[in-house]
Amino acid sequence: MFIAAQDTHERRHECFETLLASHHNALIYRTKNFAACDEGVPTDVYATMMTTAKVAPAPAGPATPDTFRTYEALAAHTIPIADDITIAYDSRGYWRRLYPNTPMPVIEKYSDLPGYIDDALRDYPRAANRITAWWIGEKRRMARRLRADLRALGALC
Repeated sequence: MFIAAQDTHERRHECFETLLASHHNALIYRTKNFAACDEGVPTDVYATMMTTAKVAPAPAGPATPDTFRTYEALAAHTIPIADDITIAYDSRGYWRRLYPNTPMPVIEKYSDLPGYIDDALRDYPRAANRITAWWIGEKRRMARRLRADLRALGALC
């Protein structure tokens, strides 16, 4: 289990505190600033940690539940646990609206995080394979829709 992130609002703080109190073996890097070179993890080390982790919590950003950490985990064949709640607005259901068929775990209460991690580890690597296959298909669907839109706009033949 791996997370390197800012601890800049209550959702993220709750995520970190829950992880620190859990029984899971986790690599946890908590920073105060975005991409803080003096506090964070070098990019190559971050990539190695993400690709070797089985699970990666992805706490929401300050303005949206959507953060690049979710997509980094998807690209790394790591099971993201996406946060459905942001402090900016009532975002419940965000991930299901964005990706109705997503198999990735989506959390609302960080008190439930240890159970989400246990479930992901119990079903690993099958769950990681299923999520990665879904994500590859989703990226292909997005590319087809983009090409169709570009054709409709006259930008492609």
